[in-house]
Amino acid sequence: MLRLLRSELYRLVRRLMPWIMLGLIVVTAFLFYFLIWASINAQLQAIKNGTIPNKVRGLFGAEHVMLKPATAGTGIVAGGAVRAVIELAGIHNIVAKTLGRGNLFNVVQATLEGLNRLRDPEEVLRIRRAAFEPVGGSGHG
Repeated sequence: MLRLLRSELYRLVRRLMPWIMLGLIVVTAFLFYFLIWASINAQLQAIKNGTIPNKVRGLFGAEHVMLKPATAGTGIVAGGAVRAVIELAGIHNIVAKTLGRGNLFNVVQATLEGLNRLRDPEEVLRIRRAAFEPVGGSGHG
């Protein structure tokens, strides 16, 4: 009886395995898409007028991605994987260049790294001003 159940279970698992694998692939792709979306939305405050505020470089593994701001009407000048991430971020005018081997996973990670390095210009100015303020008042004793 136990041997019969084991063989039926084995046949059932063999029959369902392609569907289980397809489900795992879909779930993995969805989670990867969600992580990219969440990572991009964390940095959206630096994106103004449809472009990024300054030139930035993203690095991941052997992959380098350069992201440069562009004037209105330029559009997205980027390759496939970078273009997908940029479109997902809602950036409309940007020039991007991928330097490296072209591994899609590393290109996506390097693009996300570049977007994470973006800072709001007002925030950077405030931090720089705070660094040069005198600590003890006017400095005269």
